Amino acid sequence: MTVRATTHPLKTHGITLTSNITSTTVTGDRISRLETSPDPGESSVHLEFKVQPQSGTSDMACGAEELDFILEADDAVELGVSLLEMGLGQTDRSRLQEIFDRLSHLISH
Repeated sequence: MTVRATTHPLKTHGITLTSNITSTTVTGDRISRLETSPDPGESSVHLEFKVQPQSGTSDMACGAEELDFILEADDAVELGVSLLEMGLGQTDRSRLQEIFDRLSHLISH
């Protein structure tokens, strides 16, 4: 089986992950799309995060240094659209155009 991978750096600010007991902070490291079939619906998107060290608290990641988040391609698109909507809020047209241009550039490469 041939696996095709496309990988890009993923740089983020601190992202807080919470549970009903504790929380931890991660930062983006890398995002990858893995294609294991010619059918685009069978692709997956992998987000890799670095766990930020915490002292004196219960660590949700149980000492892990990295956490991965794996999505089917369709779920990644749905999540991405929802995150864009919420993150952009009432953004002006010029900022929207910058984002559309960046997205177009990323997709075409």
